[in-house]
Amino acid sequence: MYDIKLVRRAKLYSDAMAQGINPLNGDYVNEHDSLSQEKIQNCMVFISQILDSVISSGGSVKKNKSVFSITPEQKARIELSDEPVGVNELARRINAVVDSNSMRTVSGTKIASWMVKNGYLDLVTIDDNKTIKTVNEKSSAFGILERDKVNLDTGDTYKQPVYNKAAQQYIVGHIEEINR
Repeated sequence: MYDIKLVRRAKLYSDAMAQGINPLNGDYVNEHDSLSQEKIQNCMVFISQILDSVISSGGSVKKNKSVFSITPEQKARIELSDEPVGVNELARRINAVVDSNSMRTVSGTKIASWMVKNGYLDLVTIDDNKTIKTVNEKSSAFGILERDKVNLDTGDTYKQPVYNKAAQQYIVGHIEEINR
């Protein structure tokens, strides 16, 4: 989120420079000044248009990313671990092989929610209506285990589902379905 006041000032300066005007004193620049060059002025017009869109969106810039997609070659490059890993680490490894600048990425939350929906994890309500994901018989047979994890903010210990290599491979094999 950008400071709208600052963005508006930047737009005023860009508009002035696009017309060959020094924005600090309002004077036209001389013909030897870089601001008198047509390419520079065209660039300032372009910048001004971008700043217009930032102003009209209330100060935010949201890049439209394409839907998630992954090729078989990219799937083959995903680092799978013999050591069980948490869902966020698995998501990070998946996202490492795709172009996350131009498309949406996979989140650990999305993967875990899909696992709950398909019966591989249970959703349990605990204190203060907080929900956690826990393993069940199906998940244990599938390759999802639990390990103790410590919340660094509170020092509390909790159980974290972790995924062995077979479970990681299964998730990678269904990642397009998971990330719809």
